[in-house]
Amino acid sequence: MRVNLSEDFKTKYKELLGDRAESLFQAIEVDSKNAFRLNPLKNNYQNVQYKLDQPIEYSKFGYFGDIDGNSIDHLSGYVYSQEPSAMYVAEVVDPKDEKVLDLCAAPGSKTTYLASLMGGSGLLVSNEINNKRARVLSSNVERMGIKNAIVINNSPKDLEGSFEGYFDKILVDAPCSGEGMFRKDPESVQYWSPEYVEQCANRQKHILDSAFFMLKDGGTLVYSTCTFAPEENENNIAEFVKRHPEMEIVPIKKYSGMEDGRPEWGHDNQDLTKALRMFPDKFDGEGHFICKMIKAGVEKSAKIRTFKNQPTKIEMSYLDKFIKQNLTSNNLSEIFKVKEDLYQAATFDNRFKKLHVLRNGLKLGEFKKNRFEPSISWMLTLKPDDLKSVYELDDDQFIKYLHGESVLIENDFSNKWIGLSYQGKLFSWGRYSNKQIKNVYPKGLRK
Repeated sequence: MRVNLSEDFKTKYKELLGDRAESLFQAIEVDSKNAFRLNPLKNNYQNVQYKLDQPIEYSKFGYFGDIDGNSIDHLSGYVYSQEPSAMYVAEVVDPKDEKVLDLCAAPGSKTTYLASLMGGSGLLVSNEINNKRARVLSSNVERMGIKNAIVINNSPKDLEGSFEGYFDKILVDAPCSGEGMFRKDPESVQYWSPEYVEQCANRQKHILDSAFFMLKDGGTLVYSTCTFAPEENENNIAEFVKRHPEMEIVPIKKYSGMEDGRPEWGHDNQDLTKALRMFPDKFDGEGHFICKMIKAGVEKSAKIRTFKNQPTKIEMSYLDKFIKQNLTSNNLSEIFKVKEDLYQAATFDNRFKKLHVLRNGLKLGEFKKNRFEPSISWMLTLKPDDLKSVYELDDDQFIKYLHGESVLIENDFSNKWIGLSYQGKLFSWGRYSNKQIKNVYPKGLRK
């Protein structure tokens, strides 16, 4: 692979790294190592077709290897392709049963990892300022079967008015110049310039200041980038903690190949050694920077101002009928309507009412004339025991169904809606009628 690094880039890192710069340039010419994560939110989640013989030591769910985006493991949300260096960011955040904000969340790699670690507890707020990218984020949250996330599409500045001192933990995986990803995305090299690095650093400063405002006293802020640039990393953090002396840089556990941050690149702030860097000449992954900080003070509980838009009694009767006919139990709670769509909410906090919300929790389905129809989002959170009927497709049937075709079967089912499974993994509803499974797979997902 040939990556055409600019002379300005080479000159900059020769000055910063000295003799080591050549080994970095050589590493950028070497092919990346691919990796993927398993999804513990899924039933029997380790039952995948991919080899699990190369675990990533710093990731609870990560493995080196390639996956097929058309495989049932991917379509059903059992696996997620993610660059190995990036996997460590969510582990550093270490979210629990608490309120967590992923401030720059698209396309969803780190959000879905945070959700895996949270295990369905707490509240995960996933924000993306770009609408198109926010929709990709929402689709990944859906595919991975995440119930406790609210996906929003706002600027960090817009969020400040609603969330002063609200979040226990905030991840700022900042939009950056992407130097650390040059070998995975060689085309990005053409966008690089010293001026672009400065633009990114300036934008990151404002994002960090918004995060500080929204973080609780005693809360944790994790800042990460996929760039080598000191302007976007050590320098930004040094200036941030100077603006906000309440923030303390705290140590991060470092594994083989991970290096200390460089105080000499950040106003000689010696605490920057507690941050970490990953350079591809020393570490088996792409370039990354991670810094973890704690906000001084004693945590205070933020009061929740609630809202609800409940279904009507007749709509509830349609839902109850659907559940009795097709599911083995009713575990729903905190349901609400958006137009004709029915959701199980991740939160009813009134703070979100003025924001652009793409999804609040789990979309269950929609009310149509005299009936309720379930969504694929709901299916992707269910286990076989939750359903009265599951049909296992064979290879030919699976291909046909993905193409949007109906499937003829010999089985008789007493209920109309059945779970469709392939290789033991639920991936869609099927509408059964007279020995035929009618296709309800969303058109946007068909192959």
